[in-house]
Amino acid sequence: MLRRQSFGDDTVPIGEFLHHGGTIRSTAPLTVETGPGQWAYAVSLPVTLAGRRAPLDRLPVQVSIRVRVESGLLGCLLVGDDWTTLYCRTPVTVDPGQGTAELVWEQGDRRAHLVFRNHGADGLPCVFAVESIALAPVPPPQPVTPPVPSRPPDYVSRLDDVLVDGGRRLDVARLRGAVGRAGLRGRHGPHDGTSHPSAGYLDVVPVGELHARLGLSVPLDYAGSLVKPFNLWKMEVDDAPILAYLYRHLRPSRHLEFGTWEGFGTCLCLDECDATVWTINLPGGELVEGVPAYSSPRTIVPAGATPREARAGTQIYQTDAGPFIGHLYRSRGLGHRVHQILCDSRDWDASAHPEGFFDSAYIDGGHSPDVVSSDTRKALEVVRPGGLILWHDFCPDPGVFETMHAVAGVVESITKDWNGLRGVVRDVFWIRPSFLLAAIR
Repeated sequence: MLRRQSFGDDTVPIGEFLHHGGTIRSTAPLTVETGPGQWAYAVSLPVTLAGRRAPLDRLPVQVSIRVRVESGLLGCLLVGDDWTTLYCRTPVTVDPGQGTAELVWEQGDRRAHLVFRNHGADGLPCVFAVESIALAPVPPPQPVTPPVPSRPPDYVSRLDDVLVDGGRRLDVARLRGAVGRAGLRGRHGPHDGTSHPSAGYLDVVPVGELHARLGLSVPLDYAGSLVKPFNLWKMEVDDAPILAYLYRHLRPSRHLEFGTWEGFGTCLCLDECDATVWTINLPGGELVEGVPAYSSPRTIVPAGATPREARAGTQIYQTDAGPFIGHLYRSRGLGHRVHQILCDSRDWDASAHPEGFFDSAYIDGGHSPDVVSSDTRKALEVVRPGGLILWHDFCPDPGVFETMHAVAGVVESITKDWNGLRGVVRDVFWIRPSFLLAAIR
């Protein structure tokens, strides 16, 4: 047992350190070398809320740990007295360097054990120093407001052009024609402008009726984006609640994703159910005419990432390539539930998995029509009957086609292949409002 260490303003009642293994290098500050095994506990700290003044006398509470990782990969978690029950949603992983690990103490008793352990899977120890620990109330959720464009957007909804039956269905032929009239060139190649023999109608399911369509008893509480224009749509804000609802209630065990990017969508699935996820991404990211499709500045940069350029002194990173691929699930200690596949999805051999192996699939990789069509064919091969297939960036509003090329590519693929698709799925519909097309295999 190690003696208690002072952490500045001693307002947080932290007891004595418990020594579980590894080597204590120093006690000022507490510096520890873990054992070499993955998940090996090093030290822990009993933390209590008893006797605290409101609001720190009740859950949830945020635990902030200032730590310096010298080598390896450090994991931080909160567990109960049985040493197995997690009191936070997921462990947090800290890469080498100085940083803050933040855990939300969401459940359990008013006493927990703050555990530090080795998260590395390479058989090497982790060396770290604990610099400070603090408790704080969990801040209330802030309302999400859409970004304010610098000028009035050049966008007028034309959804009514393709809706029929009082908005309950989409006319596929009209939708296909609207993609052709958009005259898209460059990002997805020239459209031939000809009419393809796509005919029929695609059902529209309002988000408030999604539970009834899927035979679920709990409706989705979703009202924040019902009047948001589609040109301001954000997956992380507007589609994420729908995806989380589907994973939470349909609970796939094996889930397939085409397109990983930073791993936000993967984390949605991992958070809401016990699934193992297989996810495919180009190792070098998506390029359009030789230019990265996704580049931007980042405040959180994974270890090993290098900027591709600097603009006005700001580092710009390609966020769907190299160490950025899936870094969100890795940083949260969820990598053991993910099979990351690095290849062009068109080259991925779906026959490596038996027919019906997956319970669900999410198609959000390359957005050119040929890639979407290939990913669709492969998803249909490996998703079981009754399983769920989702396409992201499906928005049937022709008003966005000329500016949202990813949307146009997905809509072109779906409408081109419509006759074949509707013959091999039990149900298919657009969730309104969203950028999600859903099918039941």
